Amino acid sequence: SYRPEDQFLNILVIPKSTHIEAAKNFGTYQIGNIYTLGNMEKINGGELLLMSLRNFFGVPIDGYLKINDCNIGSKTLMEANLLPILGCLARGKIVSNFNFWDFVRFIPKLQSLSSSQIKTINFLQTGMLQEEVLPDNSLILLPDYPRIDNLVLELFGDKTALNEAVTIKVSNGTETSGLAREVGRLIKN
Repeated sequence: SYRPEDQFLNILVIPKSTHIEAAKNFGTYQIGNIYTLGNMEKINGGELLLMSLRNFFGVPIDGYLKINDCNIGSKTLMEANLLPILGCLARGKIVSNFNFWDFVRFIPKLQSLSSSQIKTINFLQTGMLQEEVLPDNSLILLPDYPRIDNLVLELFGDKTALNEAVTIKVSNGTETSGLAREVGRLIKN
């Protein structure tokens, strides 16, 4: 996430084997397969991924980068070295809802940041994902949502709103189960 007003970049690295709830009631899927699922179901794969990420984090998300076999390491991301990323984009190794010109406009902003203004958070290394072994001995990663919500509040929370002593009650008057919980999480985060 890039917040121009803070001049700070947070890079969130989520392993593609992380299981999250796919939007539109598709159930639990590996995050790396949600884009393909959307395309297989004849809906926009990028839109399904974006909606699933919004639900996963409980915050609005403008865009995403899905990096496919491009050998972009965390060092490249930490240094905000976008040339390899643009090269991967040109070769079709990155799927994104940003276009080429969005990247071109974004490069000078990122290159003006110092390394102290860039934070890379690898979910696998932070304990926000729990390993679980399935009956077939395959390993999956499951999110620890309370820890993720705390991170979201730290990274994206409105500091002014967090300091206000306001209580909001969210009720669900529809037949859609869990809607109030989802809206409440979105408001909280």
